[in-house]
Amino acid sequence: MQDVLKSIVKQMLKTNPLIVCIFIISLTLSGMVSGFGITEMLRRITQAIWAADWNQAVFAFSILLVIITVNFSLGFVVKRLSFRFTKLLAFNCEDHVYHNYLHWGYWPESNKREVFALIKTAVPGFSGALVQKFQSTYQTCIIIISGIIYGMVLNPPVLSACILLSAAMVLFSQKSVSRAGVQFEKFAKQQQTLYGLLWEQLENREAAAVLNTGKVLGVYEKESKSFLQHVLKVKKTTNGSELFSKFASTVLILIVSLIGGQFVLHGSLSFSDLLALIILIPNISSGIFSIPYLLLGWNDIRGQADVINTKLQSSEYKYERSLKLNSKISSLSIRSLELSYPERTKPVLKGIALDLTPKFYSIAGPSGCGKSTLLKVLAMLIPYRGESISVNGIPLDQLETKPYWEHVTYVGQDPFILPDTLLYNITMTDQEPEWQRVEQVIEAACLKEFLEKQTKDLHSVINPDCLSKGEIQRINIARALYKHCELLLLDEVVEALDPDAEKLILESVKEWAMQERMIVLCVSHRTYPLSIADEVIFMQDGVVEAVGKHEKLLEQNSEYRVLIEKAALEMEEL
Repeated sequence: MQDVLKSIVKQMLKTNPLIVCIFIISLTLSGMVSGFGITEMLRRITQAIWAADWNQAVFAFSILLVIITVNFSLGFVVKRLSFRFTKLLAFNCEDHVYHNYLHWGYWPESNKREVFALIKTAVPGFSGALVQKFQSTYQTCIIIISGIIYGMVLNPPVLSACILLSAAMVLFSQKSVSRAGVQFEKFAKQQQTLYGLLWEQLENREAAAVLNTGKVLGVYEKESKSFLQHVLKVKKTTNGSELFSKFASTVLILIVSLIGGQFVLHGSLSFSDLLALIILIPNISSGIFSIPYLLLGWNDIRGQADVINTKLQSSEYKYERSLKLNSKISSLSIRSLELSYPERTKPVLKGIALDLTPKFYSIAGPSGCGKSTLLKVLAMLIPYRGESISVNGIPLDQLETKPYWEHVTYVGQDPFILPDTLLYNITMTDQEPEWQRVEQVIEAACLKEFLEKQTKDLHSVINPDCLSKGEIQRINIARALYKHCELLLLDEVVEALDPDAEKLILESVKEWAMQERMIVLCVSHRTYPLSIADEVIFMQDGVVEAVGKHEKLLEQNSEYRVLIEKAALEMEEL
């Protein structure tokens, strides 16, 4: 495992010492029970029955039942803690990935997809495999060690002979184990190739309709046959290993019976001790036989760790933010802001220059002119480098993200709803809310009628699949107003509302902004947000063409006038 992952695991263990101790103790006790606890009780029961000591037999049987119950409980505890560790490790890795990429100067789309895929699949899979492999490895070691110590007490010669024979058999089967590892590696590669071909067929199904069907399907069929043949090889290899393991256990039982029988005949070993050895040694040998497979598993985990570690390490795009915003946002200055994406030759934003103070601004412009991009830059959702933007005189690219976000609220074009209570979706906290503020934002977002329909008022659980887009937008507006912030960024948040609701909500937002001294930037293709704005920012092709009152721009800017006339026609059609 690489250094970054090691540090994450160590940090997780340091911050959860109690859980780590309980997990290790539970694994140790469970391994000792499997290693010799049950065997010892069976030996005592046999010994008591042989001696016709029924009281002792009943007592030993009772202890056996207690041990089995405790072992079952330990298994449950281990599973719960294993799940907890998997979740903690996954969260820690995901946080590290997220915070690593959060400081990038620009996040290329290809890397974004890779990182999201890493967080959704590779990290949880790796976390589960790591915890499970540690659990099985540790328990196997405990079973072997405790079993050997117990066996040495019973009869050292018999145990030593069987352990040496088990080790020899493991070395003999090493070739088969290594062959299984190679087969599994080929299996994974062929499976990936087959899935790739299948996905290609699905993606190009329209194009495939006009191609030679036999030729298109031929490659897929050929790869499918090769894949199935390899599956049979893998099955054959694993079956052979399993059969050899079973054969080895049978041989060991025979050897224990023959050698131990001689000791019993000579009186140096009791019948109950022989029975315990017959039960114990196959258990130890199965643990010894599993060691090569455990090592293969750790090699696989090491490979997964290498993939994840490349995403955890720094990148050429990464840079550090060191300043904290400790005061309320009172001014925002933009000077010659330029922004380009590596995959595009044309800049998205060109020479943007604005001075923003607590007012209600509407941003107008045709689709694709950079309105949403400007909002995302100000929200630190699209990182950039340079001192083009300053907040209260501090360069935005030097501000730490989390403290800055405490002062900013962004509502995008795809508002979200959590499957939780309406109250939680507005306040986003489980703590006691500001009830007066909750009532005010419900009024401002025109949610009273929606609230009256809920069976449990604010405590009703809402499902995004059962809400209209307008209802989702209203709840998101209420959430944005509930948060104490100084910069409110709204990206087409009223597009799904009817004109009456749009008017009421925007007037409330403007009044709210005046009372709370907020800078509001509202992107919209509708005319009403522009008509009530303190100032309209008109953009075209990534450039700010004009800034001023709606009426003034209508008179002085013909391109703005055309845009408004077009928007009015679209509203009439709706």
